Amino acid sequence: MPLSHLPVYRSLHVRRVTHIVLAMFVLSCFTAPHLVAGTRKDIHESPNALQVLVNAPLKDVIDAVQQVSGDTVIYGTQSYQREKNLMGARRAESSKAFGDAAPAGTVIYKIAEGVLAPTNFKNTADMGTITVRYVVSRFDEKNTNVRIDAVFIENSSKHVHESDGSVEAAEFGEIRQRVEQIMARHETDRMEAERIARERNEKQAELDLAARQEAAKAAAAAPIDLEQRVVQLRRKAELRVKASGTQLKSAPYKGAASLQSLSPYTDVVVLIVTPFWYGVQTADGHRGWVYHAEVENLP
Repeated sequence: MPLSHLPVYRSLHVRRVTHIVLAMFVLSCFTAPHLVAGTRKDIHESPNALQVLVNAPLKDVIDAVQQVSGDTVIYGTQSYQREKNLMGARRAESSKAFGDAAPAGTVIYKIAEGVLAPTNFKNTADMGTITVRYVVSRFDEKNTNVRIDAVFIENSSKHVHESDGSVEAAEFGEIRQRVEQIMARHETDRMEAERIARERNEKQAELDLAARQEAAKAAAAAPIDLEQRVVQLRRKAELRVKASGTQLKSAPYKGAASLQSLSPYTDVVVLIVTPFWYGVQTADGHRGWVYHAEVENLP
């Protein structure tokens, strides 16, 4: 896919040194003989630096750059024809390959040492070090600036060979993939959180409905339960004279005077309970005592 169609960035600018700057540079070489053209002291940025506006937050882009800078591969170059990419790189927090001036933003380096004549660097024929610099800075809340420079510096002569742009483009291609993966994870996490919240709300709605139904059922059953309770209490509080009938005594012993005769199946209300006698009241309001054995529970 061409870089111009990549979904995570909106524009790509390749800055190159103008003829005027080159002329001034050449002039300075003659007027200041202690400066050697192409040494690290002169290099502050690669003329083929890649600048991209990435449609992702700063934190996610830095995360992607950290992953790419730490994966031991220099993309877009090779030292031997059989290699697709150059291995053996390492992440670094600082480097003098681009001079002493520190650009604004988060700066990360990836360095591969002991590389022989890597491809896609101009006129390489010696052993040296490849340095890739990533500069990440915030554009706004949802967009991030990324700048990538790559140079090869010979060990013996310290001559600087600029990338032809292939390394920067390939490195950004890897960053783009990592950003897309990170954004996809965010989307998956968001959808999962929404699913969990939706299921939780649905479950809560089911519980609320069940609670309302149970409350309505309990309210409808309340009168029936009350009637049943009255019947239960009545059975506990009332007794019925057995078929043989009995005498309502004035005191709880057999020799006590009889107040009246109670017909068979007469209902009485229990007022007092003793081990052998019940203090009762008849339906017409008379009170007295009956022996346990002469009464029974209501049917």
